[in-house]
Amino acid sequence: MLEFRTIPSTSEVLSVYASVSTSTMLIRTMANQLIPHQFQGYIFSRLQTIFAHLISSPRLLMTIVVDEYTGFHRNQIFDASEIYLLSKLTSPNSSSMDRVKVAKTPIDKNLLLGFEKDQEIIDFFHGIQLKWKLVYHEDNNSSPGYNGNKECRWFELIFDEKHKGIVLDSYLSHVVEKSKALKEENKVVKLYTRGQSINLEHPATFDKLAMDSELKRALIEDLDRFVKRREFYRRVGKAWKRGYLLYGPPGTGK
Repeated sequence: MLEFRTIPSTSEVLSVYASVSTSTMLIRTMANQLIPHQFQGYIFSRLQTIFAHLISSPRLLMTIVVDEYTGFHRNQIFDASEIYLLSKLTSPNSSSMDRVKVAKTPIDKNLLLGFEKDQEIIDFFHGIQLKWKLVYHEDNNSSPGYNGNKECRWFELIFDEKHKGIVLDSYLSHVVEKSKALKEENKVVKLYTRGQSINLEHPATFDKLAMDSELKRALIEDLDRFVKRREFYRRVGKAWKRGYLLYGPPGTGK
């Protein structure tokens, strides 16, 4: 969803003022020498009108709205934006934020950071300033929706309209790709049981696994191939899961 709004830019106003003031002084000096006195009043009046118009001319801003859900499905752009922006909370460039939510559970090794309702986050891409805002809305008069609650969330991405092409063609793709990389870096294996999940933390690795070297190599290659084909499974409508049958004498670490 796209929205447009206008707001005067202070830096642009000051820049225009300085430029016009310098030009006006130069023109006034030349006018005193070249233009008859009876015409000077009219010329300077027109210059003042032009300057007033430049001062009042607003800067056009665009707002992209990224809903958390689209129909009955989660919006992948929203999820990617959330991961991407959470990484900004620990970035050295996050000085524009004056409030950060912090939490930690007994099973978490690191602090869990988050941002509050209507909090704004400033980001930069190729010299362009972009402002993100996470918006919450809770309707106490309605019944829970398809996602199980009455609360709606969405991101608002606000930027100068002249950068529309870069944002739509490059920046949002950058956010998605960066979020994928962050997910890989912070990947945690989970065990699922009866609708709940817990983090699987175990010191065992393939390096410590006692197995025939050729069989171990074939198993790792099969797992790597399976992980890379997640999008293929989704496209053909098959469940993205893999199973292996382990057998052997008791006490061998199956």
